Amino acid sequence: MIDNRLAREQQQVDEKTPLVSSGASPSRAWEQCRILCLTCLGQGGLGYCITSAGTVIVLMGDVLSPAQQGLFASSFLAGTLAAQPISGVCTDILGPRLAGLIAAACVMFGACIATTAGLGPISMNIQLVFGRILLGLGAGSEYAVSASLATLLKSDAVSQRTLLLAATIFSIVFPGLQYLIVIPMMSFKFSEGAMWRSLLAASGLPALIVFCFRLGLDETELKAPPPAPQNYGHELSASLKGKKLQFVGLCVSWALFSVNTASMMAFGPVILQELLNSPESDAENADLQDVIFMGFTNW
Repeated sequence: MIDNRLAREQQQVDEKTPLVSSGASPSRAWEQCRILCLTCLGQGGLGYCITSAGTVIVLMGDVLSPAQQGLFASSFLAGTLAAQPISGVCTDILGPRLAGLIAAACVMFGACIATTAGLGPISMNIQLVFGRILLGLGAGSEYAVSASLATLLKSDAVSQRTLLLAATIFSIVFPGLQYLIVIPMMSFKFSEGAMWRSLLAASGLPALIVFCFRLGLDETELKAPPPAPQNYGHELSASLKGKKLQFVGLCVSWALFSVNTASMMAFGPVILQELLNSPESDAENADLQDVIFMGFTNW
């Protein structure tokens, strides 16, 4: 009888006790949001920086010559290609938190410099190129930083598969956000200068959010990384034994992909302007037609 009474009392306690406390769900949702911002938001910002260059070039058609347009696009590529070979080593040495803060800071400063081009005594073209190089350095470092954070974070709020899916979705969705900025501004007859400056300024917003989250990241939240090799060259040679040809092929194909992306940014807008801005087209809405058409082609 005593056992039955205790069992009934325990059953009543279990029925009154919720399976999940009222504060657990919002806390877990915030943790999931934080992990996604730490690891995936930078990849989305990278996609925005790459694809928004074409729209900026269209809006600056009367300001930049064709050669300056190509320099504007390729300067971002130069920064990205310079950062990619060393970003992994720098992340291993500095740690993902500090390396991530530096990468986000480069993007933020690059966006500020490019946005304010032509407003001071410095040449607009020089300021745009320097800002885009900084953007490329920060964006190119995101590959190593995001992958390192996704691997070393102790939190199990988001699975590795979810992080991979989220990074893919961010990379697809973020390039389209530029059209949510420029198309309404065109509809309300904003000047072209205000539009392209707004697009360049927006490239620093994801980096600002990422910087704030990484600044608040505690080192104790990260797993201890594997010990760094004493001799990177020797370790790399040993790990690639019998696979050097595949490694070279991978590097060459990745470089060609980056060059192709920059070429599309540099020459795509010029080609579109020639095709769409024919004499019989509506001159008043020509830029809007270019931007909308580029939106579909970029996606």
